[in-house]
Amino acid sequence: MKDIDVTFNESENSGFKPILTGNYPAHITYFESKDLDTRAGKATVFNMKYTVSEEVAQLQQTVYEMNGYEIAVDDNGKQIVIKHEDGTPKTTDCGFLKGREFRDNGYFCFTEKEGSSKNGRYFGLLSSLGIDLGDVEVDGVKHKKLGLIEESDVIGKPVTIRIQQQEYVTHETRDLPESEQEKRKAWKVFSVKAWDTEKYGKPTVLSEEELKEDVPF
Repeated sequence: MKDIDVTFNESENSGFKPILTGNYPAHITYFESKDLDTRAGKATVFNMKYTVSEEVAQLQQTVYEMNGYEIAVDDNGKQIVIKHEDGTPKTTDCGFLKGREFRDNGYFCFTEKEGSSKNGRYFGLLSSLGIDLGDVEVDGVKHKKLGLIEESDVIGKPVTIRIQQQEYVTHETRDLPESEQEKRKAWKVFSVKAWDTEKYGKPTVLSEEELKEDVPF
């Protein structure tokens, strides 16, 4: 092997920026739905993908000491923050997340009366997307009317997503004893909120042409 006058220290950050749990601006760039029979009755589940928007560069995140691709921790298990000489934490912009795509875990809408009380999370999604179908009276009590979203209702819409890591057992080992199961982690969208106009400015809905140009399918 030919020697070169270059070294690499895994304990240093080395320019790698880790994804951190947090809220980020994004656009919905993929949608699918499926009808299911569940223990709570018939339901439709909606799954979406979200592509982080360019406005993410406006955000800052703390710089940590890295151990390879993992954040280094001290003897007490606390993440090691890299600091300036005055002791304040170093920060860097989150522009590296632009264009990254993340999936959610699905939103269920129970379509029969017996399961309607379980639709709180789905109603929250509709509210975050600015979808209000008005009110109806049921036995003299005001209820929010629900509907089943379609691709045209969501594709290209700007939203704020919260991503965090989720641990799961691989399909190949899920039926094995727990001690023999293989566990992995994936970044998922755990919640969707309205676009933060105060932080990111006026939102833009992506057109079909922009989706084809910008989204790395």
